[in-house]
Amino acid sequence: MQTINKKTNITNIVFAHEIKFPEDVEHFTEIEGVYPIPAQSIIYKTVTGIGATHSEIVAPRNSIIVLPHISIVTSKHEYYKEKLKVNTFAVYGEISQHQIFEYLRTCQGHVKLLTTPKGLNKIINVMKYSKNNGEDIPYKSIFFLLIDECHKIVQDAFYRTDMVELMEHFFEFDNKAMVSATPIPPSDPRFRKQGFKHIKVTPEYDFKQDVELIHADSLVNGLQSYLRENESDHYCIFFNSIVGINSLIKQLDLVNDYHIFCAKQSTDELKVNRELNASFNLEEFKKCHGEFKKYNFFTSSFFNGLDIILKYKPNIVMLTDCSYKDHTMLDPYTDILQIIGRFRKQDKKELPYNKITHINNAASKVLNPISEEQALLKVQQSKCVYDHIYVLKKSLANDDYDELFEQALSTVKPYAHLLKKDGEFCHFLFDNYMDDERVKNYYQSASALRTAYSDTKLYNIINKREIYEKSERIKLQKKSLRYSPEMNRTMAQALLELEDYKGIDVYNEQRAIIEKLSPLVFKAYDRLGYDMIKSFGFKKTKIEKAVLKLDIAEGKNFFPLFNLMHSSFNLNQYYPVNVIKVKIQEIFDEFNIPTKAKGTDVSLYFDLKSIWESFEKVNVRGYVFIAQKQYTPYQKTHV
Repeated sequence: MQTINKKTNITNIVFAHEIKFPEDVEHFTEIEGVYPIPAQSIIYKTVTGIGATHSEIVAPRNSIIVLPHISIVTSKHEYYKEKLKVNTFAVYGEISQHQIFEYLRTCQGHVKLLTTPKGLNKIINVMKYSKNNGEDIPYKSIFFLLIDECHKIVQDAFYRTDMVELMEHFFEFDNKAMVSATPIPPSDPRFRKQGFKHIKVTPEYDFKQDVELIHADSLVNGLQSYLRENESDHYCIFFNSIVGINSLIKQLDLVNDYHIFCAKQSTDELKVNRELNASFNLEEFKKCHGEFKKYNFFTSSFFNGLDIILKYKPNIVMLTDCSYKDHTMLDPYTDILQIIGRFRKQDKKELPYNKITHINNAASKVLNPISEEQALLKVQQSKCVYDHIYVLKKSLANDDYDELFEQALSTVKPYAHLLKKDGEFCHFLFDNYMDDERVKNYYQSASALRTAYSDTKLYNIINKREIYEKSERIKLQKKSLRYSPEMNRTMAQALLELEDYKGIDVYNEQRAIIEKLSPLVFKAYDRLGYDMIKSFGFKKTKIEKAVLKLDIAEGKNFFPLFNLMHSSFNLNQYYPVNVIKVKIQEIFDEFNIPTKAKGTDVSLYFDLKSIWESFEKVNVRGYVFIAQKQYTPYQKTHV
């Protein structure tokens, strides 16, 4: 039986070695004990910008260096190849296996491959099927594999399968290491079995950064006040939401002088929505535009690993809107230090920025965070439920019930979300779940966030509070770009036009791109057809409901009531009881359930927190939806 435990977290790491370096040290190559980077080590380098990546690129050995995003791979490659004349090779999206082979064949000196996690698959495929004087290439022993910005393996594991796949390759190499200024200690037992050591590298001098922490009732109001009170020619604003960034640009009327830096997929979505001021490559932007705009927005693709060197000092602004999206919550232990570290000094005596500010609305919604012990218990309990259903499935040994059991197993959260495609428990998904709960705890109140900052011992905090009258508060608009009617129309029309190319390579290639950009419309087009999608006005909710109905009719969904309930209410949002009753009654009517809806019926499907809110001086009872309940075979429902 799989033992689930997590004894080490970000606050209680035991280091095998702690190495201190003086202020006159500028590069990792000057620090004895970590140059060259020792094999089987996780390096905690404490500060950004001291050249850990650089040290591996100049190390006298063949190296594969894995970086988390395309933007980092391309910018570092261009810097080393063009400015330092180092023969690096960048592996990412469109780079072919043939190009990798040609680089390896013609490379003089040590091989230096910079790659995204997904690109590592291409490199390994080339190595496996290439020969050197008729012999297989022993790539696992002749290459040193370094994962840079390794905290991203945990932070991104849930929505990036390439991070999980990367780690399966990682443990196969004889010599490997991970490095970051802000590693998150992993729980995978293979690190212990292969003798990994935690090594901390820290300056002897005071390296704390001054951070202004502004707690605002409204993020939009808070940013508006900040821009008014802190005049600057350049603002670098870090906010991990494309929809949120677009809303801020429009609501604060920043449309005349801005640019968005985000992942390539997001730039594609923005272009479909006629938004052209977006880039996924910082170096290309500099070549085309030169200086930054006045308002420069960055999503999480640009939080790590990049070097931003400017001739002027921008104001750095970091945004968290708890009432909007969980993934905009910034971790003081990792995200904040990484963002600040993007800005590199031209003059050693001066800071590369004017000031650093983190505007947030901690406690603006009921997060209901749970402790590390409670999170661990939830995993263990859901594993127990999962195992019982799985045993029942195996004991029946009837293929007719397979789909029913698979759907039942998929509802057992969080355990079902912590498994790889082959059904094996994934320690990195588990670490991601535990880490998310840790960060949520910081945002349950302004004081909790301030304490988290203080506990890191990385910052000098200047604390401010901005309170706005309820009538003055501006809410961030939440209009989705990905599934806006315009985007849905464009995707559906593209699929329709592709029918003329059926049987040609471009047909499958373009459909794969559309499926990645808009999986719902892709599925709806194949299941419902273009005309039906058009009849819904290309509206997401109508398309979603039609697909769900078809799944039910075709016997592909065995828990329709649960699924419709879960898709009808947003988590961490307040709903008055009268609104809840109307929504539930509509669903009951949809399924011909002869029951009059009550507000409390929703407790069968969600964990709730009862709240009284004041509307026009009248107290109205309602609920905040904390979490979706999992389906269990003996649970009472209305079906």
